[in-house]
Amino acid sequence: MPKLNQRHWLPLFVDFEGKPCLIVGGGVIAARKAQRLLLAGARLTVVAPELGATMAALVADSKIIHHCRRYQGSDLEGHMLIVAATDDESLNAAIAAAAHARDIPVNVAAPGHLSTATLPKVIDRAPVQIAISSGGASPALMRQLNRHVAALIPQAYGDLAALLAEFRDEIIARFDDAEERRHFHDSIIAGPIAEQIFTGQQALARQTLQEAIRQGMSPASGEVYIVGAGPGDPELLTLRALRLMQKADVVVYDRLIGPKVLELLRSDAERYYVGKARDNHARTQDEINQLLVVHARAGKRVLRLKGGDPFMFGRGGEEVGTLMAAKIPFHVVPGITAATGCAAYAGIPLTHREMAHACIFLTGHFSDGETHVDWRSLAQPHQTLVFYMGVYNLKKICDRLLEYGIAPTTPAAVVQNGTLPNQHVITATVGTLSSQPAIDHSIPGLVIVSETVKLSPHYLPPTERSEPATATAPHFTAADRESLYRIISARRDMRHFTPNTKVDDEVFARILRAAHQSPSVGLMQPWRFMRIRDESLRARIAERVSSERDATAGALGEHGSEFLRLKVEGIRECAELLVAALAPDDGTVFGRRTMPEEMALCSVACAIQNLWLAARAENLGMGWVSMFDPAALAQLLKMPPGSKPVAILCLGPVDTFYPAPMLEQEGWRQGRPLHELVFRDNWGNTLTGQRSEEQP
Repeated sequence: MPKLNQRHWLPLFVDFEGKPCLIVGGGVIAARKAQRLLLAGARLTVVAPELGATMAALVADSKIIHHCRRYQGSDLEGHMLIVAATDDESLNAAIAAAAHARDIPVNVAAPGHLSTATLPKVIDRAPVQIAISSGGASPALMRQLNRHVAALIPQAYGDLAALLAEFRDEIIARFDDAEERRHFHDSIIAGPIAEQIFTGQQALARQTLQEAIRQGMSPASGEVYIVGAGPGDPELLTLRALRLMQKADVVVYDRLIGPKVLELLRSDAERYYVGKARDNHARTQDEINQLLVVHARAGKRVLRLKGGDPFMFGRGGEEVGTLMAAKIPFHVVPGITAATGCAAYAGIPLTHREMAHACIFLTGHFSDGETHVDWRSLAQPHQTLVFYMGVYNLKKICDRLLEYGIAPTTPAAVVQNGTLPNQHVITATVGTLSSQPAIDHSIPGLVIVSETVKLSPHYLPPTERSEPATATAPHFTAADRESLYRIISARRDMRHFTPNTKVDDEVFARILRAAHQSPSVGLMQPWRFMRIRDESLRARIAERVSSERDATAGALGEHGSEFLRLKVEGIRECAELLVAALAPDDGTVFGRRTMPEEMALCSVACAIQNLWLAARAENLGMGWVSMFDPAALAQLLKMPPGSKPVAILCLGPVDTFYPAPMLEQEGWRQGRPLHELVFRDNWGNTLTGQRSEEQP
């Protein structure tokens, strides 16, 4: 059979409503494929001696027929599609061969090259469906492409398709010429009716379409999109903003729109720069307003691209007023305003439970003798002030705040080129900010005044500004403390991981650094982590754990079957697999009564716990697997004499975290209450004054 990338696949949508299909396997992959087939209305039969939790739920909740046994050759008869999704590749291959001999399409989980049918990733915008497939060559790449394409296609495309289907016969009857009909459809899909659908105005879209059909002409296509481009980083554009940017015929853009954002526009769009700097306006606001009207009346789609959010000191309201008076259709797309974007990138919270109970946005452009500014209220404590375009008037802002009573030591910051690679953050106090030599007064920027500036990594206390900063132990807030305890409480020993995912390299590095910062007896750091990247090695580790699991079940006697229903590891599915090991004794000198190996194990456990907490803080799951033969695993990993594997650690994204420890959920064992585990003075004497059952 040719390799996957040498085959020519035919994309084909098939009606499986009521059609018989067979799935061999009961694990996670089999369940995922079963869900896809059930959505298509197929009649499913599942053959598997054991079912995972997801497949068991599907069997209980649907019309799936389950045969609780191993696969038999006769199972294939009478089915339109076969799915071989067991964890035994040789069995999958045998099923595939039998299907090939009968000319029945077969989808094989592994080895995938034996498949003659694939179940592609689907973007569902019913009735629109978009299937993406690599023919099984790279499911991971397909997941990534699926996410990218899905993000670019609004959910409402299905509503647009449904509307066109409803009026299909009327459109055909009204436009008997195929070319006219194609032009009419194009005007609907790329014009105001589509935008009305996308913005939730279904009734108006229906009315507009009916009128266009009645008149026998395409609806007027001229309209204006007033779009917020965010504070600068193109990654902060909204999906709707990006879609309209790539659709516009004419673009009218401001001074704060950077070249990276402009690169995302249609290459053939007309462009008009209307930027404004102090005392240097490319066009007046009235000229900009009329530019929008003229091009929209010419039937063009006009994009008014503004930095930040169009309604936040962006004069978007004036432009909307002009368009309404001219009866020009328009849409407003909000953007991330500079205050939230720049403050986030500078690490400055705008509100804080202890420091800032309110946030006030102000313009840094003053007129009319500042009579509109209530400086007395602005100088009050426990609030954040954000001045847009405040660098030019920075000294005036600081002077007025000081004049009306703000503490001179109040932290303050200037953020220039916010969210961009050349972002510049200068921190000081209200009393000293305007005299900072690092501020370039020719570059616009944001001025932030708040106690929360102290939380920014760019902030230095006043005593450290003129001399090198000295390392001090951090003081943690109540919010920091609450976050830590939440992480501890929410940590779970995970067994179920999202298959075919990965951990970002930067996140993985942070987690390892957390482990490296763990306490260690005598600073000997006796732990080592082995990152398992070889898939065949991972499979052999899984086999050894599975073998030990079976042996454990046999040793449990009548409880063995109950034990086997528990999922004890996630080695095959997890994104990262680590083996935590005890390194050979490095000769560290302890007290004469210290137990070296026991203390070393404590240090290893501390490193694992740090790793575990950091993983949970990154919203990743981790599972500690201890069911293995240490000697056999050490030999498999070619570990040196004196070293010993302590734990197999499964790490990666999970669909959901367990609400309670899994063994408690499964009824296998309950955790003991804290008061039974903490004694006072003597063994068994609990803190509550009651004697424990563990008394000697």
